[in-house]
Amino acid sequence: MAPIIIANNKSEYLPKIVSIPYPKNETLFLMPNIRIIQFDKILAKYKDNYEQIVFIEAGYDTRSFMLANSNNKSLNIFEIDYPKRQSIKIEAAEKADIEKNNINFIPMNLEQGVVFNNLIEQGFIPSQRTLFLLEGLSYYQDEEIVKKILFSISENSTEGSIIVFDFISKIVEADNLPLDFKLRKKYLGLLEEKLLFSLDIQQNPEAQVEKFVEEMDLSLKSYYFGGSKNNNTPNFMAIIELLK
Repeated sequence: MAPIIIANNKSEYLPKIVSIPYPKNETLFLMPNIRIIQFDKILAKYKDNYEQIVFIEAGYDTRSFMLANSNNKSLNIFEIDYPKRQSIKIEAAEKADIEKNNINFIPMNLEQGVVFNNLIEQGFIPSQRTLFLLEGLSYYQDEEIVKKILFSISENSTEGSIIVFDFISKIVEADNLPLDFKLRKKYLGLLEEKLLFSLDIQQNPEAQVEKFVEEMDLSLKSYYFGGSKNNNTPNFMAIIELLK
């Protein structure tokens, strides 16, 4: 990273991995960039219209800290994650003296879905419309766990709540991938770990997503298919908004 920073300071050079992925140039190589940009857009669109925001399997994402320091002090923020990872994050935030007063950290294993009793104990109000963000959650969860998580949200959230969810395209798991895709998978670390959840979004992708989410009594509000505007690449991932 240091050579990149030096090169940028000297000549404003930016390698592709940190560039903005314009739709006609989207590739699997830039999938993390695409995901971050789209989730940021969705959060900016909804953050002032909801009383509660829940980050599920939040990881080391810092969006909740930014929200905690925003002007909307009445916003209730909840972070759910595996206990060990969450404790590392909280410790780092304390060392950096980062404001986190209105963030509720809830350690939770997600194998049985989201345990809403734990959320309610920390101040979550089921009757309030809520924005749920599930960024990067599905990639290494099997389909059964993904469904349990979505089911539990659907059953415990009020009408008008929104779930933002991303997943990889089944084509990325194919054995006969083009060399270009294989190299990019390797760079992103997707070869070392098996991808457990994916959907086929090459033919009639909207219908495929609708078929999957209707099982959870959810409806498809909007979608973004990475690669759909690039004639040289298939749809390799999706970011979808689901409406309760």
